[in-house]
Amino acid sequence: MTTQIVLVTEAADEYRDAEARAREYDLDSRIDGDLQPMLVDGVSAVVLAGAVAGLVKVIGDFIDKRRGGTIIDRTADPIRVTRDRGVPWGHVVIMFEDGTIEVEVHDAPEDALERWLTKLLELPKDALKAAAEALTDPLQPDDTAAAADAAG
Repeated sequence: MTTQIVLVTEAADEYRDAEARAREYDLDSRIDGDLQPMLVDGVSAVVLAGAVAGLVKVIGDFIDKRRGGTIIDRTADPIRVTRDRGVPWGHVVIMFEDGTIEVEVHDAPEDALERWLTKLLELPKDALKAAAEALTDPLQPDDTAAAADAAG
């Protein structure tokens, strides 16, 4: 009597491990199908892509913030717009022809990555809130029990 064990895998390293075990017990093994080395599974790929996107954003923001704030010189012809490390990032200094200076502060708008991370971080809070509401809602009386009481 022959016993056959079927190993279904697409990862070449898993097959090699199973093949080594089969040799330990003097079993025959064969490859059915096309085995491809599996470098990264799906979840890891998504996490890795998110980490890379986050890292690129952090580096980009760091470089942008190092460049400093913006100076708009309206006294020059043509008007000059420059970045200066002496002006904090997010600040705009406007120099007018009459010698007055105005300083404006601008927050950077949320980009897609920030909105996505905010939503992701709000998920546990929203789930907890929904669970708490479900526990505190008054129980509705059973309609069949109310009908039986009215009839009897």
